[in-house]
Amino acid sequence: MEVRWFRSEITPFVHLYQHKQDEYVQQMPEYRGRTKLLKASITEGIVDLRIINVRHSDKGLYRCSVQDGDFHEESVLELEVAALGSAPRISVEGHQDGGIRVVCQSAGWYPQPQVLWRDPKGQPLSASTETKSEEEGGFFQIKNSIVVTENSNKNLSC
Repeated sequence: MEVRWFRSEITPFVHLYQHKQDEYVQQMPEYRGRTKLLKASITEGIVDLRIINVRHSDKGLYRCSVQDGDFHEESVLELEVAALGSAPRISVEGHQDGGIRVVCQSAGWYPQPQVLWRDPKGQPLSASTETKSEEEGGFFQIKNSIVVTENSNKNLSC
């Protein structure tokens, strides 16, 4: 039996199982040490692949080819990748335009996050500035600010 997980080309592969063992000689370098074929249900036709330490570059189409004697089957799946960033951190950064500038920051997101300020009733508030940057590893950091004046509600969330 041969089970081959691959992206666009059969070789190099994401993971290969043949002759009752895993093969790594022509494995794609970016998957080296990060894949494992779960073999507990392989005789039932279940050929699950586990990718460890998933990266945003892992997203996309994967193909699985199973060959056993005259039997051959191939299927395609699409992997979506997301990373939940850090809890939003709210801080005060001084005076601006007759009010106080309040900043909301968070990091470690994928894909790019959106920040929404809300008043205590859940109504959206308009932000004044926003900056997004890409961190090492392809994750995103965001910094968004709003100016709170004396007349505006003092309770808000981001």
